[in-house]
Amino acid sequence: MLLLTLSCRENKEKIFRRMVDVKDKTYNSSGVNIGIYEHIYDGEDYLSLYCNDEYVDEKFMNKIYYEIGECIYDIMSQEYCKNKISKYLNKNYSYVDKEENDIISKKTLEILLKKEYKEGENGRVLFLNRKNIAIKNIVNILRENKEVSLEGILTFRINEFANIIEPIVDKVFEIHAIEKEYDEFIGLLKHFIKGVDSKVYMINIEIDENGKYKVLDENGIDLLCEVEGSVMADLLVGVCNIEDVILSVLISNVPKRVMITGEENSKNKEFIRTIKTVFEGRVISLGEIKVNIDSLN
Repeated sequence: MLLLTLSCRENKEKIFRRMVDVKDKTYNSSGVNIGIYEHIYDGEDYLSLYCNDEYVDEKFMNKIYYEIGECIYDIMSQEYCKNKISKYLNKNYSYVDKEENDIISKKTLEILLKKEYKEGENGRVLFLNRKNIAIKNIVNILRENKEVSLEGILTFRINEFANIIEPIVDKVFEIHAIEKEYDEFIGLLKHFIKGVDSKVYMINIEIDENGKYKVLDENGIDLLCEVEGSVMADLLVGVCNIEDVILSVLISNVPKRVMITGEENSKNKEFIRTIKTVFEGRVISLGEIKVNIDSLN
């Protein structure tokens, strides 16, 4: 029984490799053998999938459609980022120069081709939803037609595809802008610290099992209590979170050493990363030391 036929030229090898992958997966999971037939007709390259009728049902076909649909999605993503995304960025973000345009294009393609998105990853829900919609649309094309032209999909469906995934481009741009602003901010802080004398030798940041902080100087004085009793505290209320206050304390004192105790309890890993970046070469993490010692035992 003929399952599906694709006519393809430039991307023939990609489709063929995915068909081989589908064939291997199907055989390994169910013992069913799928045949791949390659032929040329009227100057056009064709790839077809065949299987014995008795094994074919709706569930079986859905797996085939999804695997091939995902491959076509990857090809369309590459096509979009190669020929369409620059025009979209120039239209909607005209202040972006070519170098930054290329960076966003590359980051967008990485997101589009990503197989999994980490829990808590910025934009994860949007990425998953848009990608699933795009693949579902391609799967519907395959389901409705036993024979499909890949070049036809790339030519006549690319604008529809673009409308689906362009919210991803917007999100990638937003993340890129935030990261760029963060890097510039960190750069300014590092530059400031290098030109300022240290007021204290060491500040110890203790993080308890509940993720709460205690910030002590080398004499055991609680620096957060010092802040709470100052004019600065009134200015910070409702404006800054505790991490901002701690960073402000560190910047104000410019310690030669920052000791972090209980890093593994931190609920804000980005904050810890910021401290280590700003005070590069000055941070001692007892958690990391313990891990290194344990690895030697």
